[in-house]
Amino acid sequence: MDLRHEGDYQDFVVITEEEAVGSVETAKTIIDMLKKVLIRLLEE
Repeated sequence: MDLRHEGDYQDFVVITEEEAVGSVETAKTIIDMLKKVLIRLLEE
């Protein structure tokens, strides 16, 4: 969230590849968790 805030509100922010990869992996994990929850909810 901090990286997004910096990117949105500061000029010329440099985000490293490592930071970007970490953020993408976190997003993938969250999306996978949400998919599982939605599938369970739709089965009820």
